[in-house]
Formats: sequence, structure tokens, C-alpha cells
Amino acid sequence: MRPDINGDNVRGLSNCTKAQIKFRVSTLPPNCIETHTKENYSNYFYPGKNMTPERFCQTMYPQYKDVETSYGPNASVENCKIMCCWNQVLGVAQEREVISTEDSESYDYSIYGGEPKQCLQHSMTEAMPCGDNKTCFQGVCDEHNWTEIYNTYRTYRTFNAL
Repeated sequence: MRPDINGDNVRGLSNCTKAQIKFRVSTLPPNCIETHTKENYSNYFYPGKNMTPERFCQTMYPQYKDVETSYGPNASVENCKIMCCWNQVLGVAQEREVISTEDSESYDYSIYGGEPKQCLQHSMTEAMPCGDNKTCFQGVCDEHNWTEIYNTYRTYRTFNAL
């Protein structure tokens, strides 16, 4: 990958990475590369087209039942960024003479806004809604022409482009 100085350019591969992928694919046996299943895809569908931010976070973190969507200064739909948060599981407190585990059980976290949260930022998937009549495409939230995008960037089941 070739992230830029700010870590935002994760959508492109470096020439070195492309060469390594091409080499690795060239070493695979034909039965590993050939497709033996019937096609089941659409050139007119992007992953985020029918996905809400809430569903995105639930898909990313199925192990957390309380996962929710959050936005902050660096993670906003206008920047095609999303934060997925869930309640953080705190470890067992070590028993001490001054503080007992009974005291910690009754502690009210609501004065700090509730349970402590763990949050991770993600880039929104292609075609996710990010505003009125706007969607994300290659990390940009705008009024994109999806007919043109579908015709330019299609899904093919071949490795000829490598």
C-alpha cells in the first residue's frame, strides 16, 4: 500500500505491491485461478449502495452487540469517514484493601457519558450516502454520476488486467 503523509491514500497500490501481486498470481496453479462457479455478480451495484452507516458498523464488528455509529471532528460523512463504537469491556479489578470489587460494581459511569467506548475510524464504502443526493466514491463525497462510474469501472471475473 502507499499511504501518503497524512495516511489518507489507502485506495491505491504502489508499483512494488502491484508487481508482487502479479508475481504471486503467476505462481498459482491454474485450478486455483480458474473460476469454476456460475457468475453471480452485477456491474451495476457497489457495496455501499444499500448500506446504512449503522449496518456498516454491524457488519464490521459482528462480535459486538452494542456497536453504533459515531461521528467526530475527523470522522464525518462529508469526509466519507465513519466511526464504529462499542462499549469497552473493562478487565477485572484487582482486589485491594481500600477498594473492593463491590464498590466498583456500583460505580456510575453515566456522569462521564455512560460506559467507556472503544471506537475505530473507517472509510465509507463506495456508494454509501454521505449527504443530500451525495455518495462516496474513492473517498470523495459528492453528487457522482453513477451511470458513468458503472460504465467506466466494471466488475470482471478475470485476471487479464494484472
